[in-house]
Amino acid sequence: MRKIKQQSLSIYFSFITLLFLTACSQVPTDSTMIENFNEHKAAFKNLVKMIKHDKGVNSISIDTYDKNDIKNISGKRLNKYQRILQNIGASSIKIDSEHKYIILGYYGSKTIKKYVYTEDFKPHPIFKSLDKGINDKLKKEKQHQAYRHIEGNWYIQYTK
Repeated sequence: MRKIKQQSLSIYFSFITLLFLTACSQVPTDSTMIENFNEHKAAFKNLVKMIKHDKGVNSISIDTYDKNDIKNISGKRLNKYQRILQNIGASSIKIDSEHKYIILGYYGSKTIKKYVYTEDFKPHPIFKSLDKGINDKLKKEKQHQAYRHIEGNWYIQYTK
């Protein structure tokens, strides 16, 4: 397995809040996701910091894990990850060293909407909104993903 550099860190967070769980299979609006991000910003940043520190983490779920995915972390540290994930409404976190970004997302039935943190991956195309008309924009751009900038290195990603 290739070592993960801090500059090329990739983390995937599968994000499902109680609000989304009760909203059937509706993909959340940008404003809902931004509001949730702002409410839990410190926790999101803390997870990124923890992942950078814990080089042996590949993925963690709030209720399951594979020993091969959490090398070199203690049970206490694993519990801390799981508590933070639960507190922010996320179901899992996964490192993606190939794409060099961090993702926190909500999965709809035909589309996926996620949060993305990146240090050196340049998201594109970037739109002002990923809500109405995004599928037409993606078709025009011949893309299957689009992004909206939140702040700093954080984005919302929409995948069709």
